[in-house]
Amino acid sequence: MGAHRRLACRVAAALGVLVVASLGLAACGGGGADAPLPPVPARTASTDPFDDAVLHYVDLTVAEADLPTLVPFTGDYVPCDVRYDETDVARVGLRIKGESTARPVGDKPSWTLKTNEFVPGQRLHGKKKLHLHNCVFDASFLHEPVAYGLWRRAGAPARRTAHARVTLNGRYLGVYVVVEPYDDGFLDAHFADGDGNLYEGVLGIDVTEPAALELDTNEDENDRADLEALAHVLLVEPDAALEAALDRTLAVESFLSYLAVEALLHHWDGYAGQNVPSWVIGPNPPHNWYAYGDPSDGGRVTFLPHSADTAFFDLYAPVLAPPAPAAVLAVRVLAHPSLRARFIDRVREILDTAWDTDALLAEIDVAERRILASVHEGDANADFELSTVADELGRLRRFIRLRPEIVRPTLR
Repeated sequence: MGAHRRLACRVAAALGVLVVASLGLAACGGGGADAPLPPVPARTASTDPFDDAVLHYVDLTVAEADLPTLVPFTGDYVPCDVRYDETDVARVGLRIKGESTARPVGDKPSWTLKTNEFVPGQRLHGKKKLHLHNCVFDASFLHEPVAYGLWRRAGAPARRTAHARVTLNGRYLGVYVVVEPYDDGFLDAHFADGDGNLYEGVLGIDVTEPAALELDTNEDENDRADLEALAHVLLVEPDAALEAALDRTLAVESFLSYLAVEALLHHWDGYAGQNVPSWVIGPNPPHNWYAYGDPSDGGRVTFLPHSADTAFFDLYAPVLAPPAPAAVLAVRVLAHPSLRARFIDRVREILDTAWDTDALLAEIDVAERRILASVHEGDANADFELSTVADELGRLRRFIRLRPEIVRPTLR
């Protein structure tokens, strides 16, 4: 918990830098601040909580006596009646989530909803859990949706997202990003065998320390042989044998896609920790990643991206910058001539295929029209400045438009 609190301080300190950076870049594309607002989409009867073509409505109702229990960093769930679009689910577990994004219940907290916390077997359209992210570090409300979409198109498994209007006991909290959890439902949908080990990265802890990582599945067995095999390769194998050894323990092509998108998006707070801003104070990455050992693939490990709200930070960040020393897997991959060449080829391929500038800008335009009127209704986040939304959307569009041409000449 101490490391998480330190991270909260360093990222909270960054908020002012993020806002200043957004104000320094003129808005590009979109309707502009003076354009008439589109109407708020009506509530629908959607049956997919992560349908990104819908603006979801999420109404949370908590007994007044339970509100004092909703405190950041405790992880305590309270019973909550949920109306998700037009579906009602009673006694869902609700807790405040997040570290640097955590906010008190009177502000705009990020939430985790666990449908079976108090009612065994209960589901919301087949889902056991979902997250509602408050976007306190992303005034565009689009960093996570765009980032995870790019990872998926590049061939790296990544969670789905959508947008929602959220209320708590009738109080409008604002627009949230609905985020799919990495859980057994996600694993079953993306891997041939979803019964393997899912590891959650811990701040500053690398895959070379399997015992120190959080195991989110198969906790009772606690057999970490899949990650231990990868750690052994990274710590013992010489460069001459590294590539072949990694192919036995790591889904290498998927990892190269994961790492390439992380670098292209300048997700500096991700696994590799490339181009960490100079004002960051605290422990170095790795941070914000998951890994899965797929039993159907010999236990080979696949990386999953996490917490991409601070991506798109520096348009000019070099994709071939040295990773943080603690991110041993990224360090060894980029220092190995053959693996580095494969990485560069993967970056080029992603820019030529997954990074479809026109399609990405069109997606941003559609999402902006869907959420803009709801954003303008107000936001419970006391630090939120409505004037930054257009600037941050402009900064995001500029990043999407210019990043490929900035990166391509450096790929040598």
